Amino acid sequence: MINDARENSGFTWQTEDEDPYWLGDASTKKLSSVLLADWEGFVAEAIGKTLVIDVVDPVFFMPSAYRAAAALPGGWNGTASVDNVENAWAPRADGLPAGLMLRRGDRVGLVQSGYKTCHIVTKPINAATATNQVIEISPPLLPNLFGVGAQMVFLDPVVRMHIVPGSWSAPRVPNQDTIASFQLKEAAAQS
Repeated sequence: MINDARENSGFTWQTEDEDPYWLGDASTKKLSSVLLADWEGFVAEAIGKTLVIDVVDPVFFMPSAYRAAAALPGGWNGTASVDNVENAWAPRADGLPAGLMLRRGDRVGLVQSGYKTCHIVTKPINAATATNQVIEISPPLLPNLFGVGAQMVFLDPVVRMHIVPGSWSAPRVPNQDTIASFQLKEAAAQS
């Protein structure tokens, strides 16, 4: 649920009434005064316009069984097609390579018609053949957004986020670069 409100000054703002599934803290690299000014301009725009930022978790960018090698098995591109959504907690995917190993906690993205969501694999699998496989996930897929034909993404799965207003900080220390910090929360799934 998104609520719109307007202040006496005419400024309009929005709030979301539900708790986001994904919520996290982030920080920048060291920013020179020039980069800091640019970053603060970006934050002001992102918060003011409720910009959606596509975020890939730097730890969970690919299934854990393949991170050390930094490559997926058999040259697979990391994308499968959803061919059954009868169980929102366990959609079935087609196009996985034989032998693919997914561990509990790996991330998977869903993409369809400009919508993107990120999910956690809740049950490990080892795809014995290149046939259809059920992938158990949490949170469940949103049946009003995703159906048969959605892409299931295992390489760089995206979670869409907003910068939380009032959460950012960029402490200044004379003659030192600044590291800014901020909080991100899951955005609506839309593009």
